[in-house]
Amino acid sequence: MGKNDDDDVPLFETKSAKRCTQFTLFVGTILRCEEKNLLGVDIFVCTVDPKAEPSLMVVNTVLSVMAYDYPPHKLSVYLSDDGASELTFYALLEASEFSKKWLPFCNKFKVEPRSSEAYFTNNEASQPLDDHHGQWASIKIPRLWTLMDIDGHALPTLVYLAREKRPQYHHNFKAGAMNSLLSAQISNAPIVDCGMYSNYSESVRDAMCFLLDKEKGHEIAYIQFPSAFENLTENDIYSGSLRLIMEVDLRGFDSNGGPCYIGTGCFHRRESLSRKKYNEAKPLFTKVVPLPTI
Repeated sequence: MGKNDDDDVPLFETKSAKRCTQFTLFVGTILRCEEKNLLGVDIFVCTVDPKAEPSLMVVNTVLSVMAYDYPPHKLSVYLSDDGASELTFYALLEASEFSKKWLPFCNKFKVEPRSSEAYFTNNEASQPLDDHHGQWASIKIPRLWTLMDIDGHALPTLVYLAREKRPQYHHNFKAGAMNSLLSAQISNAPIVDCGMYSNYSESVRDAMCFLLDKEKGHEIAYIQFPSAFENLTENDIYSGSLRLIMEVDLRGFDSNGGPCYIGTGCFHRRESLSRKKYNEAKPLFTKVVPLPTI
């Protein structure tokens, strides 16, 4: 069991049951923490081909993670576009304007999921859509703020990154620009999250229960959430939901050193990736040498 030295209340506890490890999170302790004690979080959304991954799908992913239930000034969202698509760029630009209205709507009504496309097309959403449509129409009012939402609250940092295209090199690979995204000059946040669109806005706070625990937190490199899939067949005869892996295999590995990284929906402690403490401000350059003139 991990404990928080400040008020002697654990952030999480574990127990063995049916050959797997079960975790109990004490999110209330995190909610009582001052915002200055919460860690900064970087969310990476990777895309490469606007034909295989339509721009509308990409920006809905961005909107879902911008709407995390977490202090916005502690949140930075990066879109890594290895396809260097102008369509994706302008779609993100429009999404940044839309977020000024969408985020207050999510916070006011506790919307789940917070992907706008998934919410408005899902008849099984946690709240009836009809009760909110009138309210949604009423908040579509233009304002003059550029870095604030329509309620005057700060928005998360949003960064677009596309790599230079060179025909002689193979470049169309997802996440190929991760080294640039890990720059400590932009947000300097110690936690990295890579994933699909978020269907649970409180997942960041749940992850912090593990990473901020004073007794056991330093032993944890990453926390990942199982993927949930839409549009499955009625009986899922091809096991497209991967339930065996997500609900049995990975949970079983919790009691044997932890599961393997599945590639998405994961919060990484940045120190575990490069052993550098990114949350400590350090100069990146000690000397500047002028370039020779030609």
